[in-house]
Amino acid sequence: MTLAAVFIRRVPNRQNRDELVVVADTTLTGGQRFDQGTKILQLPRGDALFCFAGLTYYAYPLAMQLASAIGSYNRSVEQRHPLRRVVQHASRIFAQSFKLIHHTPSDGLPVDMPASFLFGGFSWHDNDFKIWKIAMDRQGRRFPLEDINRRYAFIGTAEALPEAEERLAAMLNARGKTEQDLDMEPFEVIRDIIRAGKYDDIGGVPQIAKVFRYMTTHFYATLWPCPDGRTRPHAFGRPLHGWEKTSWTMFDPDTLHFNAVRPPDPA
Repeated sequence: MTLAAVFIRRVPNRQNRDELVVVADTTLTGGQRFDQGTKILQLPRGDALFCFAGLTYYAYPLAMQLASAIGSYNRSVEQRHPLRRVVQHASRIFAQSFKLIHHTPSDGLPVDMPASFLFGGFSWHDNDFKIWKIAMDRQGRRFPLEDINRRYAFIGTAEALPEAEERLAAMLNARGKTEQDLDMEPFEVIRDIIRAGKYDDIGGVPQIAKVFRYMTTHFYATLWPCPDGRTRPHAFGRPLHGWEKTSWTMFDPDTLHFNAVRPPDPA
């Protein structure tokens, strides 16, 4: 499945400066394994990002339906439509698509295909960062919307979620911090779980993106070792060719530096 998080980061040494961060692994499974899966998507309006977990052949089409619906409505694209209403509309779109599934098993319900989504962005209507979760309720044939009132949320493989929460709590405790002081700890949790290799469906390269208060987003190319031992920038888990250029800023997952230097290109 996956492991992803949305969290509101308090930028160190910057008074009253927050930013919203989205992070996810890049592994897709389903009879095979593909470690270059895009799981963080931008809404076609620039002030929000969302990520998904679940069976890709179900969750991904839902994500594309949502992007299409928003992109076809200028009031939303131009950010005049409040972000909360956009996420509420997402819940309705997902539920509608769920009801349109046919050729279902004998119980009349679609195959149990878990799908969940985390949305995060800057809401001008609330003048603050907001996080929402939408998860499939198979029996109820709906996708209820949940307001996340904490500064972070995880979604993903059921077995990995308790471990992610425990790792985060231990990390904050060891650093003498609380949830209100979150920096990059949720990212570090996902990075470390990927490296541990405990879960077959959580892996690849951690992908990361941000939403800023001025209602724009930015994706980062993660510096990560390749099988040949060289460290290369990765975009959604894919290593960039030595000659390949990107406007994305380099991110070092160990120093947590968001303006890292790209390593020399391989000869």
